Amino acid sequence: MARRLGSAGGAVLLVAYGWWLSGVTAFTTASYLAVALPVVAVVAAALVPRPAGVGGGPARVSGPEPPAAHRLTLAGTAPWLAVVAAAVALEVVGLALGGRSTVVPTLSTVVDRATNARFDRFVFCCAWLGLGALAAWRSRPGGSRR
Repeated sequence: MARRLGSAGGAVLLVAYGWWLSGVTAFTTASYLAVALPVVAVVAAALVPRPAGVGGGPARVSGPEPPAAHRLTLAGTAPWLAVVAAAVALEVVGLALGGRSTVVPTLSTVVDRATNARFDRFVFCCAWLGLGALAAWRSRPGGSRR
């Protein structure tokens, strides 16, 4: 019960932070700090080990340690590297065409158009915060990997 309340409280906190963040003026000190805060929190949460039995099921009483979790390998990261390379290539081509090409838009112009309204920015912020929280939770030593 307490865990569900904690999860619900965390979700409410993420949604509230996402709504606030979506209203902060871009390219200001406040916006940079508002983006840096969750990044620092995710890194810190990923590095702090959880006590046995928290988030990963019942505490281990005895038995062998589980295998090392999800090591980074080239085979595992290659698809993500390809996506990043394609995004960078699209950005370079778009900028080479003058930055405001109607044929080849840059990633930044696509994102600008997709986040004109505050609600749209709010949805993107909540998705970003939620994925970061999930990544931090799953990457912590002893974290759940289901």
